[in-house]
Amino acid sequence: LDVKMSYWERSDKYFTVIKPGGGATWNDDYINQTYWCSVKVKRLLPASLRPAWPAWLALAVGLGVDDKLEGYLKNQSLPQGNLELYLALDVDVTQVLPSDIEWWETLKRCLNYIKFPAPAVRLTPGVVWYGVYF
Repeated sequence: LDVKMSYWERSDKYFTVIKPGGGATWNDDYINQTYWCSVKVKRLLPASLRPAWPAWLALAVGLGVDDKLEGYLKNQSLPQGNLELYLALDVDVTQVLPSDIEWWETLKRCLNYIKFPAPAVRLTPGVVWYGVYF
């Protein structure tokens, strides 16, 4: 299993509602972050099926929160968003970029913490298909 993170500014509510007037940074913007657990499928398949699955292709389960801020707007408490659950294709960067150089191997492992854009489906709250999800 690989733990990954992705960020794409889908909503500006964090910057306009929660932290208006500056002082906001992307790493505090949980509305636009998704955290992933990526599974290397090839390792789980029976030996007879492994040749059919590319080593670089993985499946990821993601967790995020939407920009519904009802709790925040009503009583100025912490934001109360809906949890979002995703299922997506993923790329195992360590299998895509070949190398035997130690510093390059380290760079590949660091890049593998990033979930790169790929097709995905949001399972909750409500099913939505994405051709490419960031």
